[in-house]
Amino acid sequence: MNRQPSLRRRLLLAGGVGLLLVSLLASALLGELFKRSARDRLDHELQQDMLTLLSQAEVDPDGQLRLRQEPND
Repeated sequence: MNRQPSLRRRLLLAGGVGLLLVSLLASALLGELFKRSARDRLDHELQQDMLTLLSQAEVDPDGQLRLRQEPND
C-alpha cells in the first residue's frame, strides 16, 4: 500500500516551503534596497563635500590652488 501523507502534513510542508521562499526573496530585496540607499547617501555626501571644496578654492598669486579655509572634517 502506497499511502499519501495526510492533508495536514502536506499543507504544513507547502506552507513551510512558501515561507522559506518568501523569506529568501524578502532578504534579497531588502539587501539590494539597503545597498542602493547606502550608495545614494554616499553619492550625496560626496557631492556636498565637492561643492564645499569648490566654494573654498581659490588661486593664490603663485598660481597654486589653495583653500580659503580648512575643511571641518
